[in-house]
Formats: sequence, structure tokens, C-alpha cells
Amino acid sequence: MAKIGIVGSGPSGIAAAWSLTQKGLPVELVDVGNIPEPWSMELASRITNRLHASKPPVPEDMVLLRNGPNHTPPSLWQSFTTLLKSDISAEKVQKRIVGSSFVFNNVEQFIPTTGASVPMSLASGGLSNLWGAACYSLTQKDINEWPFSYSDLSPYYEQAAQLLKLWQIKDGLHNAYPLFGKITDECKKSRNPGSPLERLLLHWQAQTVPLKKLGVAAGKSRLAVIPPANGAKDQSACLRCGLCFYGCPAGAIFSSARALATLKYSGSFHSQSGFLASHFVETDSEVTLHGTDSATGQNLTKRFDTLLLAGGPVSSFKIAAQSLQPPQQSAPVIDNDLYIVPFLTKNLQAAKTKKFRSSFSLSEAAMYLDPGLVASKGVHIQFYTFNEFFLGSLATALEKLPDSWANIIRSSFSRLIIGFIYFHSDESRQGKISLKTDSNTKTNIHIAATEEAPSKMLLKTTLQ
Repeated sequence: MAKIGIVGSGPSGIAAAWSLTQKGLPVELVDVGNIPEPWSMELASRITNRLHASKPPVPEDMVLLRNGPNHTPPSLWQSFTTLLKSDISAEKVQKRIVGSSFVFNNVEQFIPTTGASVPMSLASGGLSNLWGAACYSLTQKDINEWPFSYSDLSPYYEQAAQLLKLWQIKDGLHNAYPLFGKITDECKKSRNPGSPLERLLLHWQAQTVPLKKLGVAAGKSRLAVIPPANGAKDQSACLRCGLCFYGCPAGAIFSSARALATLKYSGSFHSQSGFLASHFVETDSEVTLHGTDSATGQNLTKRFDTLLLAGGPVSSFKIAAQSLQPPQQSAPVIDNDLYIVPFLTKNLQAAKTKKFRSSFSLSEAAMYLDPGLVASKGVHIQFYTFNEFFLGSLATALEKLPDSWANIIRSSFSRLIIGFIYFHSDESRQGKISLKTDSNTKTNIHIAATEEAPSKMLLKTTLQ
């Protein structure tokens, strides 16, 4: 039986491994596989135990959660300029997960790049360790020019929904994004009771038909998060602690690393961490993957009948480019422009709270604007309740102020929501990735991106 090799343990690699092992095919997955440090895992355990006992984390653990050890927290100004500038670079999304920077460890050493910044990871689970858990299928309009139909895709979306166990409901968002997967009673629970977005969702629900006529679909966000459990069904279920942006200490947010741990129980699946792939050599009968041990530098090889590169766009390009004869020099880079915009709501002020921490800080609501409404392609928007993560070091300072002072500051932010606005890649900045060799014969990746993009003008139209 053919042996299949996969490079990378992020969402693409895990999805392929899961699908292939379901068919009983032998699969071996290799990656560098960085994991959180022991102190970070102990921190997650301490915080989770206190939350299960209905106790808040101790202040010392909150400082460690936010900043990690020996790290100076960002200033308030840095926090706002990071999150509210008109473009997002790789450095701006390199947040810590339960205090640890393991998601980005060794990236500069093993994947040196110049030019534009692109998020990259060598962690077990890749960038899924820090994503916002949002899960949406393509719309029918997205694939009108593709060589297959939506019905061809649907069975695979259904499989993905089963793997991710989505927290979702059927509402107005269904008018843009078809629904896949189950809707359980837990899914119908409120995520962030009393938040301005919970109130906005009720308004949208009442206006579903008028919004549809305008070309707008809106509703509760669909997330790969384990909903709050009834009783003690699942110790990894959401605890509504509002620490989502720091990495869920209970593990309620789906990560490919969690799926990888489950795959290891399959008899046809094997994995090896510490393998830094460099290139492959193909013959008529097999593919030989070459790499090094990420800890020792020792040369390593693996032989497969078929090889899938799923190490992210930059790493996969580098491996493929170095493997072709002659080496491929460049390729286009396709991505979505993202803009983060604060909105001041009217008559939607959140319920009063003594602590400036929402019970849920991932996306609560989403909206889709039909092609032709503000842009030639569809526009996707995710909405977040303003929470302490956006305040940077001020969040810690507020806890030290008298309640009367701190509550004045908190109330001034209670009507704010944050919109993450995504534009189609055709209307975003265009890029090119290139393989370059320096004077020391060291191979580097250069990423060039255009400065101007139609999305900047489209953003103004969207906001209007």
C-alpha cells in the first residue's frame, strides 16, 4: 500500500492526514513541532483549575499570561497603533499564547526572509495555535468560475465541520455562507451575555429579510470552539473567562495540535517532530524527502510514494523551489487585506461590570456584503466586543486603581466594538515570493508586495 508523507502539522496537513487515515491509508507527518514550554502548560493548568472552581486567576498569573517571563508589556500607545493601523504585518499578530512565544520560535533562524512580513510558524499545529477560530465556507459566488460545483465541495465541508465541531446556529448569515455540521443545544447559548454585540445580533435577527434585500447577510459568528458544557461533560469546554485573545487556557479553541494528538491513536498514522524539511528528490517510483534535525543539525531522510507539502505558503514554496531543476525563482503571493476599525455603537451599551473583561473575546458576530454592494467581490467583516486585550498595559493598571476611577475608564469603552474587515485577494495588495542566494550561498526568501491596493479606497466606501 502506498505510503504518503506530509510536511507540516497546520490545518492543511492535519486535514489531509485525517482524510487519508479515514480511508485506511498509511500516513507519516513530519514537522519541526515546537510546543509550549513546561511553565506555560503549568500556567494554563493553574488558571483552568481556578476557573473551574469559580475563582479568577491570581494577579501574578495574569501578568505572566499577558506578557510571559522577562518581557516588558506594550504601552497603551503601542497597543492602539498595533491594532488600529490600516494594515496588519506579521509582527503585529505575533501574540503570546498562554504567555509563550512558541508559535514563532526559530522562524527567523530556519526560514530567513527579507521584504514584506508574512506570519509563519514552526510549532506543532502551526498558526492554528493563535487563530480566532472563525470558520466560514466559500460562498456560491466565490466559485462561479471554478471548474467544479458547490455540491462537489459540500461533502468535504461537512467532514471539516465534523472535525472542527463548530459553535454555530442557523440565522441570517446562512444567506451567504451555507451551514455544515451539527447544531447542538449548547450552540444556542449566549457567548457574552450583556455585550453590545449580543444586542446587535437581536436587531439583525429581526431585520434578516430587509438586510438580505440590501445584499447583506449578518448573524452570529461561526467558531471552532467547544461551547460551555452542561455540568462536567467536557473539561475543555469554554468557561466564558474572556481570556480568548491570550490563548484559551482550557483548550476550548480548536488547534491542529489537538487533532494531531488524536491522530496518533490511528494505527495507520505516524509522526516525527524535529524534522526541518529542506528539499525532495523524485524518481519514477518514490520521493525522498531531505532535511535536518532541528535540534542537532544532523541530516535526515524519509522515503515516500507520495509527498504533500503543507508547511504554509512560504516554507512550502522554499522546499518546492529548491527541489525543482532548475530551481524555481518566483511565484505570486495571494492574500486578503485586513483592516481593523473601531465602531461606536448607539443604544447598545454593554451591561455594567466591575471588571473590564468580557466573558468572551473572540468574534461574536459576522457580516457579508454581496459583490457589487461596495466592491466587485464580497466583503467579510467580523465584530468583537472591545476588551482588555486592546488596552495593552492599561488593563493591568486599571486593576490597581480604585474601582470608582477604573469604572469611569471602563464605561467609556463599553460602547465600542471592533470590526475586522477582510477584502477579496483580487482587491488586495499583490505580492511575489522569490528564492535568492546570498554571497555566502545561503538561500533566503524575499517577499515583495505592492504598496497600494484597491482595498484602501473600498474601505472608505464600506465604512460610508
